[in-house]
Amino acid sequence: MVIAYPAQVPAVDLSPVVLIPVRDADLTDREVDVLRLLAAGRSNRAIAQALSVSEATVHTHSVNIYAKTGLHTRAGVALFAVEHDLLPVAKINRTVEAGSASSS
Repeated sequence: MVIAYPAQVPAVDLSPVVLIPVRDADLTDREVDVLRLLAAGRSNRAIAQALSVSEATVHTHSVNIYAKTGLHTRAGVALFAVEHDLLPVAKINRTVEAGSASSS
C-alpha cells in the first residue's frame, strides 16, 4: 500500500488565538494551585480534598480562573497551564530493560 502525502503541509492560522501571560491573568497563588490540579485532570471534589477547602470554594476559584484567562473549558485551562510552565514535566525513563535491546 502506498500512502501519498501532500507536497506541502498547509500552515495553521493561529491569529485568533491570544495567549495571556500568567502574570497578566492576575491569578492568585490559590488560583494557580487550583489551575494546576484542574490541568492534571482532578475533579472538584479531589481538588477540594487536596487543598483542604470546600467544593464550593474550588468552584469559585475555577470560575475566577476561567474569567481571568478568557478560557471556558478544563482542556483550555490545561493548555494554559502547559504553555505557562505551571505543570511539572514528567521525566521519561528511556532506559532499555535488560534483554530487550539487541547487542551487535
